[in-house]
Amino acid sequence: MTELSLIVCENFELEFLKAIEVNGFEDVVVKAYPSVCTYSSAGSHALREWWMQHGQNDTSGLLLCGAHCPILKKIPEAGPNTIVITQEKCFNHLAGPLLIEKYVRHGGYLVSSGWLHRWRLHMERAGFDRDTARRFYHEFAKTVMFLDSGLDDSAFGNLKDLSEYLDLPSETVYLGLDYLCLFLKSTVYEWRLRQQNEEYTRKSSEWVRQTAEYAALFDIISRLSSMTSEKDVISSLKDTFTMLFSSGKCIYWNIDTSDYSAFPPAIKQLLENRSRRYVFHEGESEFLLPVSHQDEILGVLEVGGFAFPQYVRQYLNFAANISSVCGLAISNARKYEKIDISEKSYKHISIHDAMTGIYNRAYFNQKLKEFNGKPQYAPLSLFVMDIDGLKIVNDEQGHAEGDKLIMKASTVLSQSFRDHDIIARIGGDEFAVLIPNFSLEKTGNIAQRLTALMNCEEPEYNGPGLSLSVGYAVCEDMDVESLFMEADKRMYAHKSSRRRTTPEFGGKA
Repeated sequence: MTELSLIVCENFELEFLKAIEVNGFEDVVVKAYPSVCTYSSAGSHALREWWMQHGQNDTSGLLLCGAHCPILKKIPEAGPNTIVITQEKCFNHLAGPLLIEKYVRHGGYLVSSGWLHRWRLHMERAGFDRDTARRFYHEFAKTVMFLDSGLDDSAFGNLKDLSEYLDLPSETVYLGLDYLCLFLKSTVYEWRLRQQNEEYTRKSSEWVRQTAEYAALFDIISRLSSMTSEKDVISSLKDTFTMLFSSGKCIYWNIDTSDYSAFPPAIKQLLENRSRRYVFHEGESEFLLPVSHQDEILGVLEVGGFAFPQYVRQYLNFAANISSVCGLAISNARKYEKIDISEKSYKHISIHDAMTGIYNRAYFNQKLKEFNGKPQYAPLSLFVMDIDGLKIVNDEQGHAEGDKLIMKASTVLSQSFRDHDIIARIGGDEFAVLIPNFSLEKTGNIAQRLTALMNCEEPEYNGPGLSLSVGYAVCEDMDVESLFMEADKRMYAHKSSRRRTTPEFGGKA
């Protein structure tokens, strides 16, 4: 049996060794060349020496690296027995290109367990000390992102040390070895096809079929890795299985409970017996396949009604190979959806006042700056309001009563203005409303609504009476600084009048 040498970077040696063991490839060995990402020019000579000793003499070898790996320029041309297989990035050995690109696009500096194990040596090779390393990595990285294959328990300690050394936050993404195992299967089977002779001609059709299957798997994985919605992932899985297997039935049972009583008996049996990889009903020509991630069953695929039932065993093997990757895709989509919800919640909090729920001063200032000098927003109108006597209420009746007054003012303003007007609390007792394309002639209705709502008796409101001092101004030339000063001046003039009703409180800036 011809032995195949996989020539890989030492940063991924551990993962390739384990993937070979998982796949049971007894005729495949790993030869790890030194990582050249951080080599100085002097390191090129050592790398060439390694290649002369270990690489060029291989009877049959595959050099697996990224398309831009420096080893491609620092070694002599591969011999006739060595095939060079490149991917866009070396990390694509562990995950699809779309997923890796997403991590890089979000500012992640990607590291493997092998790189982490030697991170101090890499810094030394690159000539970095702590300060120069921080300056260098801070220019392009927001976080150190560890692509965890689950093989090195010491990696997390190394990640913590590296994070502190670079003064960058760290993040761990569990990828496992599913993608690499599939890639290795496809690569080795293709190599075996290249090595076949007449003795193995009768087996070639099976190997071709397997190669085609794994090519389809990579296509599926690439598409799944780019999806950020669990609903989209499940829909894609069902469509893919229906197309590949010509199946009349493809149902996904979502498992979000520990109570299995509501599920059909066959699915309940599968869920209760976690050691079973699948359930195959040969007489009915269908199978049940759990979709799992890190020992958690996320769902069950029920596939049947095949147009070509004689191939159902092959369909099952194919589906079983991809099930763990499907679980990873669903798990990642769930995490992304949680992150997306958190980001939206954070954005809402960052521009809204915590007490009243209306916009805060930061957002008001942002819109004021946005409208400044933009004639398409003219005439620009601004109301400035101040709660009369809030300090007295706080001092004499307590802050709880004062808060009621603030909430009452927020309610009155929300009811007096339109939904798309920019209503903001800009201070403890100060409010402002910014209205683009709103002329001076329209203020009468606003004044009437404010007065009516301040004096309106609300049965559910048991707080102090509300009185607002109001100033108003309109500008045509979009000078927002003058606009704010004029409205603020008129508000204080109105306050000094000590009137509960709203007189002519506005004008042009």
